[in-house]
Amino acid sequence: MNCRLYIMPASGLDPESPLWQSFASPERRSRLRRIAGREGKQLSLAAELALCAAALDRGLSVPPVYIRGENGKPAFPCPPPYFSLSHCSGAALCAVSDADVGVDAERTDRAVSDGVLRRILAPGESAAAPVRKWVAKESYLKLTGEGLRRDMRSFSENGGGIFSLSGEKLAFTETLEADGLCIAVSSYTEISLSLTRIDAEELASGLSKAASHRP
Repeated sequence: MNCRLYIMPASGLDPESPLWQSFASPERRSRLRRIAGREGKQLSLAAELALCAAALDRGLSVPPVYIRGENGKPAFPCPPPYFSLSHCSGAALCAVSDADVGVDAERTDRAVSDGVLRRILAPGESAAAPVRKWVAKESYLKLTGEGLRRDMRSFSENGGGIFSLSGEKLAFTETLEADGLCIAVSSYTEISLSLTRIDAEELASGLSKAASHRP
């Protein structure tokens, strides 16, 4: 399964820009209005723009049209493709694939406290590479749509996969480090990752051209 990751820098974005707002979905614009802080608005907008970049590459409409599944997981109305979004300090990501997918990211230098480890590690699970383990587990919960409603101690991550406590393989995972981020992708099939870094000016140009060709 080929999965493309789109990384959108967030720190330089103006969340009040009419141009960017025009390419955000109605749901995203509503969400942006509810976010109080500028950084939170930037990250939310960056996630939407990463999805816009993916939609442009796939020849899909922009603003992107998506729905929410039973667990609130976003999806295109008639997948494939499938997508998953994530953001952390300074950047947002969109993972797009022809198979169901989940993505998560944290800064590679993120400190992981003992308290966090107690919440994410299954009994007997190694605490090595804690940031990688954390994002791998969260990417799996985004794949299933369960999010943080499911206890991360109820499954383990090891050797590129997610496993039940009885040892059954539940999903495949791939991780990489890029731009100071530790990124993990989960899917029910084996994963081959590729990466696209989004330039804001180039994206604005591409979105404007797409808008000019709307019927």
